[in-house]
Amino acid sequence: MVRVKENWTTIALKKETVELLKRLGRKGELYEDVVRRLLEKAGKTGN
Repeated sequence: MVRVKENWTTIALKKETVELLKRLGRKGELYEDVVRRLLEKAGKTGN
């Protein structure tokens, strides 16, 4: 995956939240992918 700097941002998360995201993620998966998958499951992406 090619990441263009202007298309990315930083969000602050508690360390506990980061650990939860790590547990939900798959090997090699970006937090971006984990969050999008969760949003899709919640029906929040319009897909």
